[in-house]
Amino acid sequence: MIKRAPELEAQIRGIRFELIDLPNLTELELGNQLSLTNAAMTPTGIHVAIFRRPIEVRANSNKGRVSLLRFAIAESLAELLNVDIEVFNEN
Repeated sequence: MIKRAPELEAQIRGIRFELIDLPNLTELELGNQLSLTNAAMTPTGIHVAIFRRPIEVRANSNKGRVSLLRFAIAESLAELLNVDIEVFNEN
């Protein structure tokens, strides 16, 4: 998205700045959840909320806001998992 819409780069970087480190498995198993995250182990996997607080996304439409958030999250996860961001592309 940055290559296609460079004017959005600052906003995307701002969203990514709000992402925090996820607790590791040991912390989850011990129940030592960080106060800024909401993490829980379930039978189907690990569910984690990764935002410190509600964030504002400036876009003209709901679809635009969702797209910006998805891109910022996908970019962060790709970096965290050391995979190409295309892994998260739905197309």
